[in-house]
Amino acid sequence: TARGPLAAYSFLSFGLSALGSASSADLDLTGGRLGLVLSAPLAGMAVAVLGWGELVDRVGERPTLAIGLGGAGLSVLAASASEDAVELAALLFLSGLFGGASLYGLRAIAAWFPPPRRGLAVSSGQASIMLGSALGAAVLPTLADDR
Repeated sequence: TARGPLAAYSFLSFGLSALGSASSADLDLTGGRLGLVLSAPLAGMAVAVLGWGELVDRVGERPTLAIGLGGAGLSVLAASASEDAVELAALLFLSGLFGGASLYGLRAIAAWFPPPRRGLAVSSGQASIMLGSALGAAVLPTLADDR
């Protein structure tokens, strides 16, 4: 289902905030610059969400989710190798541009279930976003320490 990609993208994008102190030390960031870097994925999502909606209307949820989440994954992978704050922010912004497609996973979930089950199905999709974010915040600092 679409819950897995929603949780995975949330794990990476929203779990980044837990890495704030490590990132600011590694990249020599002030508080303001750290805020810009960490907000980049959400800014990208905000910019792209209407375009993803248009694509969903034209080609459907599955191709849109595949393109968006594939691009988001590649962007986050590239960001993980970044050693420059500007490059990191740009790649995280790009991950948000692609990751905005994940929001349409909830539409896909709703379409797959009959009306009496849609509310529970969509709420489980929403819960996957929060769970992915929470797991990212819990796990990413440990992974960063091992790096």
